[in-house]
Amino acid sequence: MTWSMVESLCSLSVFSADDVASLYSWGCNALDIEMEKRIARAFIYKNKRDRFLFEMSKNDTDTFGKLPKARFNAICKLENMIDKSCCIMQSTKNPSPVELIEIMSANGVEKMCYVLSEYIDFDGIYVRLDLAVDKLQWNGFPSLIVGLPSGFSHFKGESYASTQPNCFLQPLEKFDK
Repeated sequence: MTWSMVESLCSLSVFSADDVASLYSWGCNALDIEMEKRIARAFIYKNKRDRFLFEMSKNDTDTFGKLPKARFNAICKLENMIDKSCCIMQSTKNPSPVELIEIMSANGVEKMCYVLSEYIDFDGIYVRLDLAVDKLQWNGFPSLIVGLPSGFSHFKGESYASTQPNCFLQPLEKFDK
């Protein structure tokens, strides 16, 4: 990440100077392939990791303003790719945003997270936890909010199609820089 990128992130309303410093210490930028590899190692079944990473990195969009088709499909299938042994708490009801933030904070999540979501405005970005929860908790799109630095995460599937629409995930492997 270059200094000009850090300055441009500071100018965005979603990031404070402390947030950007935190991102900089992680060596982060938008659509971070290394972070997505860490996510795959931490949460995805071993035999599905390569396919997941392949689909997440493919850029096959033919319409402006939409997720690449393969990435969209990978996020849709995320519920079937997540290793159930890392799911420590699941529920069929949506926790309130306040409850969600409290649970994540109690498990080592500071104020930043990385998001995988069908919601294109939030897919593949680092953002404040409170903003991610506020925008993603009730929108109906599947999403994975990966808390930093601990890796403790919240997966929310599509409510009408999912058998486990909400679960909290503890990484299988050490989740660090």
